[in-house]
Amino acid sequence: MIKDIKDLVKIVYQSDRIKDLLEIMEQDSPYSSDSMDNIPKTKEDKELFVLAANHLRFVVKFGVKNTSEVFVDNGRSYISFQDEFNRWMDSGCKGIELNEISQYLQENPIV
Repeated sequence: MIKDIKDLVKIVYQSDRIKDLLEIMEQDSPYSSDSMDNIPKTKEDKELFVLAANHLRFVVKFGVKNTSEVFVDNGRSYISFQDEFNRWMDSGCKGIELNEISQYLQENPIV
């Protein structure tokens, strides 16, 4: 049975539920909680959280996950931050609580 937060986040990400994952990260989801057990505390954790959220915004906007290509939209350049997203996951998905992602998957199972 999968219990690790990284594994659960990875399932949601690989199932292309990027917008839902971003909403949970941004505390803009019905699954968001007031729990503060897994908040980013160090400077590096905070930076990885911001860049991971930027990666999800990039994927929502452009529909591309794995790219090193720079995308331009209305004169503004965007990059993926895929490596930082992976580092954020490896560091324990700081900013998302295990109960949030577990409840989301319980009510929205991946089939």
